[in-house]
Formats: sequence, structure tokens, C-alpha cells
Amino acid sequence: MAKNYRVLCGLDYPGKGGLKRAEPGDVVSDLPRESVGWLIEQGAVEEVRGDGVRTQQEQPGDGE
Repeated sequence: MAKNYRVLCGLDYPGKGGLKRAEPGDVVSDLPRESVGWLIEQGAVEEVRGDGVRTQQEQPGDGE
């Protein structure tokens, strides 16, 4: 099952049929796998559970 990501800043990304656009607040599941890591690191997206709730990121200080 594909993971879902909430877009935090507008981005264009390659998808089936050409370039796709996601706006802040959109939840997408078709981001290029090789881009997800750096998109999370840069704060462009965050992982969410299937119901749209943000998951806790495994970084020092999160959730404290």
C-alpha cells in the first residue's frame, strides 16, 4: 500500500501522463519514491496515516 503525504508547500512533480501539481494541504500518494526523503527533510511534505492524521516524525524533539 502506498504511503500518503500532506503537501506543505506547492510542488510540481512527475506523474503518470506528465507533470502534476499539488497545493498546500493536498494529500497525495504518488510522489516519486526517490524524492520522498528529501521532500520530508526540506519540510515540503509530511507523512500522514491513511485517515489523514499526521504521523510522528522520528527526529529529536518531535512530540515533546
